[in-house]
Amino acid sequence: MRKISVCFILSIFLMFITSCTGSGFKKYFEKTVEISIQEDKNLIYATGTIISNDGLIITNKHVVENKNNILINYYDSPDIKYEANIINVSSNYDLALIKIDKKTSFFNKIDEEFSLGQKIYSIGNAKGYGLSLGEGIITSEYKNVIYNKEEILSIQTNIEIYDGCSGGPVFNKKGNLLGLMAFRLRDDGKYILGMSFMIPARTINEFVNEGK
Repeated sequence: MRKISVCFILSIFLMFITSCTGSGFKKYFEKTVEISIQEDKNLIYATGTIISNDGLIITNKHVVENKNNILINYYDSPDIKYEANIINVSSNYDLALIKIDKKTSFFNKIDEEFSLGQKIYSIGNAKGYGLSLGEGIITSEYKNVIYNKEEILSIQTNIEIYDGCSGGPVFNKKGNLLGLMAFRLRDDGKYILGMSFMIPARTINEFVNEGK
C-alpha cells in the first residue's frame, strides 16, 4: 500500500514539474513577438515584448529608430504578419514603443524587485529563427555600460543572446517582467560569451509613464 502511495505522489509531482517547466512557458511566448524589418537589401530581426492587451509592444530603440516596414508575427503563426506603427522613441533610453492592431496577451506586471544570483528567463528571436527560451541568473546589479557610444543603465546576466534577441522579455519564475534584453559586448571584435545586458524594469516604467 505504501509503495502504491509513493508512486502516486511521485507521478503527481512529475506532472506538476512538467506543467511548470514545459507547457507553463507557452503563455510567455504568447506575450512576445518576432520583429522583422527590411532595410535596403538586408532583413533585420529583433524581438518585442507586449505590455498591453491592445497590442502595445516595447522593444529597443536601436532596433526600430528611423526604420520603416516594421513587421510583427507570433511564434505560432509565422506566416501572418502585422504592420507595426512607431508610437514613441525615447530620447534618454534604448527603448521604443510600437503598436499593432490586435487584442493580445501581455506582461501585466513590470517588477522592479530583483536580487543578485536570481534565476531568470528570457525569450528571443535569435538570428530570425523564431522565439526560443533561455535561462540564467542576474550576475551584476545596476551598472552604466557604454553601448553604441551611449551610457546605458543596465543589469548584467549570463544568458547567451544573439542577433535578434534585442527587445525580448526577461522575467522571473512568477512571470513578472524584470527587464528587456538589450545588448552584448565585444572584445577585440569578438562577442564576449556569458555576458549580456538588460534594460531594467525601473527604466521601462519611467519611459512608459512619460507618455501618460
